[in-house]
Amino acid sequence: MKYVFKRILNMNFKKMFELINKINKKSKKNKILLFFDIIFCGLIYQAGYMDYYLFEFWGLKHKDRKTFMTRGKNNKYIKFLNDKNYNHIFYNKDEFNNKFNEFLKREFIVLNNNQNEFIKFCKNKKEIICKPRAGSCGKDIQKINIENKDLKKIYNSLINDKLTVIEEVIKQNQKLQKIYPLAVNTLRVISIFYNNKTNIVAAYVKFGSKGNFVDNFNSGGMISPVNLKNGVIEFPAVDKNGGVYYKHPYTNKDIVNFKLPNWNKVIGLVERIGGIVPQIKMVGWDIAISENDAVLIEGNEFPGHDIYQLPPHRKNNIGMLPIFEKILKI
Repeated sequence: MKYVFKRILNMNFKKMFELINKINKKSKKNKILLFFDIIFCGLIYQAGYMDYYLFEFWGLKHKDRKTFMTRGKNNKYIKFLNDKNYNHIFYNKDEFNNKFNEFLKREFIVLNNNQNEFIKFCKNKKEIICKPRAGSCGKDIQKINIENKDLKKIYNSLINDKLTVIEEVIKQNQKLQKIYPLAVNTLRVISIFYNNKTNIVAAYVKFGSKGNFVDNFNSGGMISPVNLKNGVIEFPAVDKNGGVYYKHPYTNKDIVNFKLPNWNKVIGLVERIGGIVPQIKMVGWDIAISENDAVLIEGNEFPGHDIYQLPPHRKNNIGMLPIFEKILKI
């Protein structure tokens, strides 16, 4: 209840009423009733107004609503499973890269008044990925063409922009390249390390879109769940605006029924890394698939719940909460 009332006090009512207008047009339900239903869902299911909108709670019954991993419930699980004193290992990209270097399978450098090392790192490379030390949702990341460029000038620019974690560009598997070639289309795999075992909760494939070089769901990308047993995409991709795509709009390549390559290596990688930092038990891993392997990009100590249980991805309107409860035996 403390969390719920804190959320109410800090609520952005302007944005909430904008969403109510959108829901009204989509559902034809009375705006006043929608308002009170959103408040009700916040109290009973710890669902924020964005949860209500994304998961289309207005069309669900109580027996279905209570199975959803909402914002409040997700926060509760993370607080229970993750020791915040160790968050920095995941939040700071330089720390993460050093801790998980064995699984990155690409070169990286951290800029620290080392211009000559940067120039050496750039040798024989055409492009580099430049990231801030901390951040999420793919924000502020740049992909820079360095071929025949003034590297000293680029170095100074990166320092000024605080883009200090520099990585080699990942070359993704050709099958994924054909679906969307402008970004590395990655996977978000959620795991819980519990009772000395890494349990894989769910996996989602993320596709870049609209000419973007990042695939993040909150930065214009699209997402679809993956069957954990065989690596097949069984549902259409969805973007945050509610667009549904059975084929990728950029290439017209099939998304549904696409089988991800090297799937066993993806699962094997997550099982190996899930307990490396046992104090952070619940992690959303971002993984790329190369031609013959699975490559770790980063881990998220606070994995977002907004990609779970979206309407086009549900069976019988059941949410993700029962899967978490089964693993933790709640």
